Order: sequence, then structure tokens, then C-alpha cells
Amino acid sequence: MNVLFKDVSKHFGSIKALENLNFEVKTGDFVFIVGSSGAGKSTLLKMILSQYRPSTGEIYIDGHLLNFKNKHLIDKLRQNIGVIFQDYQLIADKTVEENIALALDINGFPSREIPQRVDKAIDQVFLQSRRHLFPAQLSGGELQRAALARALAIDPKLILADEPTGNLDPENSWNLIKLLKEINESRGTTIIMTTHNFDIVESLNKRKITMKNGTIVNDTIKKVVKKLKKKKIKK
Repeated sequence: MNVLFKDVSKHFGSIKALENLNFEVKTGDFVFIVGSSGAGKSTLLKMILSQYRPSTGEIYIDGHLLNFKNKHLIDKLRQNIGVIFQDYQLIADKTVEENIALALDINGFPSREIPQRVDKAIDQVFLQSRRHLFPAQLSGGELQRAALARALAIDPKLILADEPTGNLDPENSWNLIKLLKEINESRGTTIIMTTHNFDIVESLNKRKITMKNGTIVNDTIKKVVKKLKKKKIKK
């Protein structure tokens, strides 16, 4: 799934949450968005999810201009986006498989498909022995894998991960990142992940967009392109 921001700004009254963002994430990319708290990372993800509409500028998802008056288009796009949150957002009185099934039902999947999709998602994150447990019975790593399974069950074209390792210890953080990397490489799923964990960012050698005060202050892809252009001129 392709994401394109053209001159996008988002203001909440006098607060400039995002200012003049221009970037593109191509289908199959794995991109980290980094920056301190308040930099605008979560707001950016909510813009992609159509939870906020831009104050100015245009957002395109797979070539479709987000039209906030077209509820059918927004719903259709959201059906292809899986989301993982730092605080998991699992329903406390439902088991792992019930949480996943509910998400599928909300997304409009036929009831006959849901059991098979639940089984597949649970297998992908290695939670077979935990499927009948409630969130309170799971460890932090298991909770985040359950949240990932919920996102994977819809076969998303895009995964938005908002600080998914924020509440995890180092070992579980790396296990989650390995799963995301495998999903990206094996299925071509586009992944956009916000994080404060610079060890993970540097180790994976993926594109990094750095934000500060609602603006993009650095983009590793643009740096690479500039270097290649300079090299070409010298030749």
C-alpha cells in the first residue's frame, strides 16, 4: 500500500501539530518515524487512518485522494490497514481469539471466514497455546503478539505500528521486530512504525524519517538520493 503526503499540515487551533509534510512511502517499504514526544508522530499515523483530516494539503492512499465526505472510501481503505498500539488495546473480558474475531467482524468479514482467519493469525505469532486466555493472563510480549495477530487477521496491505515496543523488555522488543520484518519481507506488507528505540532503528538499516515540532527534519532516503546524484555528476 502506497502513502503520499503533499504539503500536509494539521492545526488544532493555534497548535501546529504537523506543518507542510511532503513524503512518500512506497508499497512494500518498511519505514521508521522517530522523534521526541510531541514531534507529531502519532498525529501523522492518525492522518493516514483518516481519524484527522488535514488543515491543508492532500493525502493519497494507493493513489486515492482521501475524501473525508466519502465514508465508503474511508471504510474500504481502513479494511486494508492493520494497527498496533503501545498499550495493546485488547478487550479485557475477551480471549485472544475472541479479540481477533471481533476485529474481523467489525471490519465486515463474513462469519464463515472468521475462524480460519483467527487460526492463521494466531499461528503466525506463535500464540497457539494462549488463544483461550484473557489479556490479564498474558505477559507483555504475548499481549503485543496478540495485538499483532489482530492486525494480521485482515491480511493488511499496510501496518501502522505506534511505539509497539514501548512497554516491552529488550528481548520481547526484538522478537516483535523480527516478526514485523518477516511479514514485510515475505508478504510485501508496507510497515510504518514510530519508535524511540534507536538500537532497533539502526540495526535494521531501514529508511528513517525524523520529526521535530511537527516537521520532517531528516529523511534517510533523500540523503541517499542526493549522494547518488552527486556521484553521477562527478563521472
